[in-house]
Amino acid sequence: MITDTLAKNLFGDADPIGKKLQLSDICSGTIAAVIKKPPHNTHLRFDIIRPLIITEDNKFWFESWENLIAYGYIKVVPGTDPIMLLEDIKNVGKKTISQKFLSPAFKHYMMYISNQLD
Repeated sequence: MITDTLAKNLFGDADPIGKKLQLSDICSGTIAAVIKKPPHNTHLRFDIIRPLIITEDNKFWFESWENLIAYGYIKVVPGTDPIMLLEDIKNVGKKTISQKFLSPAFKHYMMYISNQLD
């Protein structure tokens, strides 16, 4: 998928659906959809969305909590206690993230999240 802005920049008024897009020497794809560019007040800023394919070369990023290149989201059921959820996330993080990632920045972020829930 590409944004309408990128589609206009690359293809003008032509329909981009089905056209090939070469992203790098080893990465290409076919445009399957065009979506509106996200608003500026979102943390998700992108022009292209593509599937992540797990290979032997990149499987670390899918098996590790130390993946800093992608966002992760949690869908919770109604009635979930956000404070207990945050504690569970902290505990999982302490068990699965190496000490180099348990930096003051991580602790600050967790404190920020806690404050958002108050």
